[in-house]
Amino acid sequence: MLIVALICMQLPERFFVSAHDDLPRADLLLVMGTSLKVQPFAGLVTRAPLRAPRLLVNRERVGQVHTLGLGGFIFDEGACASVSVPGGGLVVRDGHVAGDTDAAVWELAERLAWREELQAAVDAGRAKHARGRAGQAVPPVSSSF
Repeated sequence: MLIVALICMQLPERFFVSAHDDLPRADLLLVMGTSLKVQPFAGLVTRAPLRAPRLLVNRERVGQVHTLGLGGFIFDEGACASVSVPGGGLVVRDGHVAGDTDAAVWELAERLAWREELQAAVDAGRAKHARGRAGQAVPPVSSSF
């Protein structure tokens, strides 16, 4: 498992520009493998447009409206889980896939017929990583789901 902690590090300006310019135009927001406890990342969930479905792929539900505030995930059944979209109608906006993030990504790639492309990207990343860590063993990546 890779754990990345950005503590007391300044994010590049590109992060803030992209969050401001790209998120309001998103058609879908995928949030994977996170606690959603660290800002500014946790706040990105709230910036997706109302018309964009949001999918959390995580072992547990995080970033819900009662912990993240207005704009947080709403997974509960009922009227609050739906939002009205321009042009009329209600859309269930938020979903949660409970479980391992890696397995979920492999399953999604399989269902979208992207498995070969994902495997090629994983292999390329592993080769680059291995070159950077010459002489150290690189643990295998499981592609089973």
